[in-house]
Parts: sequence; C-alpha cells; structure tokens
Amino acid sequence: MTPTVALNDPGPASGSGPDHANQRGAPRFALMIRAARLILDGHDHLCVIRDVSATGMKIRLFHSLPPHRTLAIGLGNGECHAAEAVWTEPPGPDPFGDV
Repeated sequence: MTPTVALNDPGPASGSGPDHANQRGAPRFALMIRAARLILDGHDHLCVIRDVSATGMKIRLFHSLPPHRTLAIGLGNGECHAAEAVWTEPPGPDPFGDV
C-alpha cells in the first residue's frame, strides 16, 4: 500500500486537497515509472515519479509522507528541485497482495 503525493514548484499557494488536482498551472505528461529521491529535511526516501509538468508532479511513495520542514526531489541525472506537497492521497490496496 503506497500513498500518492502531488508536488508543486514552490510559488503562489494553489489550494489543497484532491479537488485542486485538476487545477494545474501546466498540462501534465504521463511518464514511464521513474525512480527518484524524495528529500525531506535532508533525508532521502525512494519514490516513483508518475507524471510531471512544468509546475508540478505526482509521485508514489513506499511509506506515509512524514512531517517535514523542507522537501525536494532528486532526479537520476543529479538535478535537485525544491518542492511543496499540495495534497496526498491515502494508500490504496496493495497490488501484490500478500505475496
């Protein structure tokens, strides 16, 4: 069971909650699954980027989003981008069951 988190480029507040998920500042493009680092207060956590736009992205986590003061995304090419969590979706059913 993994939660989904929407991230935006820090900037003017864009609201919160899933109702704002479709009020994006730029069109999102679906990606193949891309591994990335979610960096919370300087600590790395594995995540998967699901889609991305010029102003935000949706990521999948392997744990709940812990409380944090700073948040960034580290990409495979070495780039690191500051971000802010806009909304989180609770974990869904485990696609692998009790394997």
